[in-house]
Amino acid sequence: MLRSRTLSTVSPALLLSLILAFAVGLAASPSASQAQPTDLGFDDEGLNFCTIFQGSPRTEDARSVVTDEWNASNDSWESQNRVIQSFEGGTLDSLFVQELVDTWTDTSRVGTEYDSSDRLTLCTVKTKSGNGFQNTFRTDLRYDNAGRRDTVIAEIWNSDAGMWVDFRRSSFEYDSNGNDTLEVVESWDIINQTWENFRRFQRMYNSQNRLDLVRRESWNGNTSTWENDQRIDVSYPSDSQVQTRQTWDGSWVNEERQTAYLNGDTLPDSTLTEDWDGSNWINNSRSDIFYTTHESTQKIERVVLQDWDDGNQEWRNDNRVRFSYTSIIPVELARFEAQRTGGSDVRLTWQTASETNNSGFAVQRQAGPSTSWRTIQFVEGAGTTSNPQTYQFTDQGVPYEAETVHYRLKQIDLDGSTDLSKVVEVRLGAPTRLALWAPFPNPAQNRATVRYELPEATEVQISVYDLLGRRVATPGNGWKNAGRAQGQLRTQDLPSGTYFLRLQAADQTRTKRLTVVK
Repeated sequence: MLRSRTLSTVSPALLLSLILAFAVGLAASPSASQAQPTDLGFDDEGLNFCTIFQGSPRTEDARSVVTDEWNASNDSWESQNRVIQSFEGGTLDSLFVQELVDTWTDTSRVGTEYDSSDRLTLCTVKTKSGNGFQNTFRTDLRYDNAGRRDTVIAEIWNSDAGMWVDFRRSSFEYDSNGNDTLEVVESWDIINQTWENFRRFQRMYNSQNRLDLVRRESWNGNTSTWENDQRIDVSYPSDSQVQTRQTWDGSWVNEERQTAYLNGDTLPDSTLTEDWDGSNWINNSRSDIFYTTHESTQKIERVVLQDWDDGNQEWRNDNRVRFSYTSIIPVELARFEAQRTGGSDVRLTWQTASETNNSGFAVQRQAGPSTSWRTIQFVEGAGTTSNPQTYQFTDQGVPYEAETVHYRLKQIDLDGSTDLSKVVEVRLGAPTRLALWAPFPNPAQNRATVRYELPEATEVQISVYDLLGRRVATPGNGWKNAGRAQGQLRTQDLPSGTYFLRLQAADQTRTKRLTVVK
């Protein structure tokens, strides 16, 4: 079984790639329709999606699994795909794969069948087609008298003939300790209507029944012999496990090494993947694994994958996988819009299709490409509900100088975990004419804010005149770039009375009245 040959968990990198490939339909191709994971190091072998999570005690019974992609332009995670599982009597009943466009949309559905001993016998994958689902591939599992996998047959759907067609078959052999030592994979020859050798996997174990070596061989039909292809050597240093993959080129040549670092509970809390450059191991990717306790068992809660940036010599976020064992994640954001309402105010409207343990939303704003995100308001959520909820907030504090403003929602769960929404943009536009706005507050006592707009860069002079036409202050002058600008006019030294604020730019003048009171 999967748990006896690996780190008692699904490989994060392979899990992510399989989910993503499955969700976009790539897994509908024959190469993804094999029955069981052969070995996680051989990443071109397929997985049985009915057991992708159920095959490990660290991920089994997951209610939902979400994959996120890192958006470096706004430093946020963006949800991409989601798996939702439902159970009946303790066994997996169905599995849906969804992708997030504007809302979560089904892309595939997986159905199951079991024998009287609750052993999975059939796993059928259907992909979305119009308003329904169409057969794509299925896996037929058969067992020996000891309840072990004996034969696994993968079939693909022939839509023209309206029937299932054989594709691959795996047969297994075991040693006296119940370890699967040999797996022979055959391909169906549709012309000769017979099974032909394709690959085989030989697995060797140490005295503790821990996997030592996996060798993959490919069938040479011309010589009718098995030939070396790849192998994985597994070692168990203190507090870690190392898998070294090698490729056959007349001799075994290093290709990739993955090290899993174990925590005090002997569970992997991080992995490091390195590539062989001919003389040294160099960084490729890594993952950090976080756990939660569910029904007295430690389960994977989150896996964060990073790629190595060789140019900057640093790790960069790449993807993330999140698990929930009690609810569907995340809060379903069905709509998120931002619209200018007049002046510089912006109204934000968003709607959720459902919510689970939702504390609320922190509304965040970015007022320019070189500015950081700032939380401007918290809007309380509805907790847990399956009914649509609509929220609205008007931003009346948009920075005056901003021409383009970005918004996002930071959804916060009751347990403090967070998730970022997509980013929406509002273009306030560049000024098209010279404008001077009424200063505020007006009347002013000690100071007033002066705002103006310049359609192009020019020399600017701002002056204050009293009722006799005398210039009593010059709060601003000099060369100014096109755009919106604001400044402070100090009025504490001016006597009470009425004044005129004058903006002169090139050959144009604008004037506004200002009252000073003491």
